[in-house]
Amino acid sequence: STRLIIKGLGLEDYGIYSILFSVSILFGAIQHALTISTQKFITEATVETNNYKKNSLFSVCLLIHLTLAILVLLIALPTNNWVVNDLLSIPTIKIQSAIQVYNIAIYIIVTTIIFLPFQSIFFAHERLNTYGVLGIVESLGKLALAFSLSQFNDRLTSFVFGLFLISFFINLSYFLLALYRFDIKLTLNISNE
Repeated sequence: STRLIIKGLGLEDYGIYSILFSVSILFGAIQHALTISTQKFITEATVETNNYKKNSLFSVCLLIHLTLAILVLLIALPTNNWVVNDLLSIPTIKIQSAIQVYNIAIYIIVTTIIFLPFQSIFFAHERLNTYGVLGIVESLGKLALAFSLSQFNDRLTSFVFGLFLISFFINLSYFLLALYRFDIKLTLNISNE
């Protein structure tokens, strides 16, 4: 699909997309560490017979992810002008699109961080078929987006917004499926019991 994306965006817009989306690669290491640690704690909690403890642990994991997502927003969004205008060499006519691409990349990172506990619960319960099916749906969505690039006026912003919608849909699917398949009740009462 990379060839389709380069053809649809053009080299200049593809370069802007690649540079600005590399921010999400930096957060990828953090997301991987969060996924593994959350999955570990949820896996350990699956042997518990006490649902209250399971739900408390999941709630704490979700609270940590929400806090981290807010921190990412507070740090990354105010720096958008600095990153695009001062740090990178982007043509003047593309600066507004580049700022939008940067902001959307941050929103993708934040939504992924928030929904990671719901994805981790599938790994903890070894429900990898869900992960596989949603991975295929995500790939097909990105391929369809690459094919449809020629239909948009502002291809760069439209492409990145489409990536956000696909990411949000996949994360929302994990959330809804986790609520449906597992007995998750969020609780803010955290005790040592």
